[in-house]
Amino acid sequence: SERGIKRALLLNLKKILWPRADLVTAVGTAVEEDIREQIGLDPSKTRVLYSPILDQDLERLSKMEVAHRWFEEQVPIILCVARLVPAKYHETLLRGFARLLVDRDVRLVLLGAGPLRLELEHLAEQLEISNSVWFAGFVENPFNYMRRSSLLALTSLQEGMPGVVVQAMACGLPVVGTASPGGTPEIVQHEQTGLLIPMKDPEALFKAACRLLEDPGFARQLADNAREYAKRF
Repeated sequence: SERGIKRALLLNLKKILWPRADLVTAVGTAVEEDIREQIGLDPSKTRVLYSPILDQDLERLSKMEVAHRWFEEQVPIILCVARLVPAKYHETLLRGFARLLVDRDVRLVLLGAGPLRLELEHLAEQLEISNSVWFAGFVENPFNYMRRSSLLALTSLQEGMPGVVVQAMACGLPVVGTASPGGTPEIVQHEQTGLLIPMKDPEALFKAACRLLEDPGFARQLADNAREYAKRF
């Protein structure tokens, strides 16, 4: 495909030019390791330099109201902020959420647009959870949703440096993320700054969500640790 040809040409160009650089920076440890492996760079010529994901507007934006009745109720809300694409693997999220609904009243809000929306909406119908799931589409300001939700769930198969996780941490929102290749396990230190679960494991998502919803003290401790950790961004 045209995309594959462009990717191959770009990789070859990097292999020619990047070894001549004095230093190559990466946005996270996993990205740094990928650069070293693919480009063949000496470890002494690479460094991790986190991108400035947070800014002064986050606090103001997080305090804005959310125009949806669910955020006025006392029912817990699980939030997912991710494009509706295969790499984010929302199937784990929807199936784990369906398991949650068996035992408790809870809501799921998905922020993000993408080509899989109709397919995921159909899956929600098959699982008979549509009445408790809101596909909100893309929103300019996800921070007010983060401020008013109970936990963030990210069930990706791979990530670079997931800015949404850092943003959720800065908003004081506990995080459940998959131990996927990339930056999620670098940020989400299990039982310290969040909870890590295996990929494609709805039951693990169910258990992690139950743990946070049933133990507010533990959830708050994770959120406090995560908020402190996020300051480096």
